[in-house]
Amino acid sequence: MMALACSRDHKCRAFDVGQGTVIEIDPATFREGPNVPYYGEELWAFEAGEDSWGFRVRPASLLERIEGEFALAVREGGAVTLLFVVGVLLGVMVFRKPSQRALSDGMFLLGVLAAVPLLLLGALIGFVSAITAPLFLMSVAAGIVVCILVRHLLRWALDQA
Repeated sequence: MMALACSRDHKCRAFDVGQGTVIEIDPATFREGPNVPYYGEELWAFEAGEDSWGFRVRPASLLERIEGEFALAVREGGAVTLLFVVGVLLGVMVFRKPSQRALSDGMFLLGVLAAVPLLLLGALIGFVSAITAPLFLMSVAAGIVVCILVRHLLRWALDQA
C-alpha cells in the first residue's frame, strides 16, 4: 500500500505503509548513459534489481508512519468515510443503554449479534480498498466515539432543559 505526501516546498515522499518504509528521491543515484537496450523477454537481465535508480528506501519513524497513514486516508477517503459510518452504526446498535426489559428479553444480545454483519461489511470495505489495519481501526473507532459523544451531549442537553 503506497501513499504519496508532498509538502508546500514541493518535497515529496512516498510511503510504503504496509512495509513501514519511506521512499525518497536520491539524486546521487540517478543514472546517466544510453537507453536501456531491449532484450525481449529478458528485459531485466542487465540489472538484478538491486540498484536504487534515483530513490533510497529507509525505515519510517513513528511520525512518518502516522503521516503515511494520513496520506493513505486522504487517498482512500471514500472507504474511510464508509468505515466511519459503520462505526457510527455499531455505536448506535451496541453502545446504547439497554432497559431492564430489553435485558430480560434478550434484546441487548440481539443488538450485539446484529453488529456482526456490520463488522463483516467493514472488513469487506477494508479488504477491497486495501487499507491498513490501523487505519481501519481508527476509522471505525472514530465513528463509535462520535456516536457515544453525540448520545451523551443529547442526554446532557435534555437534562438541562
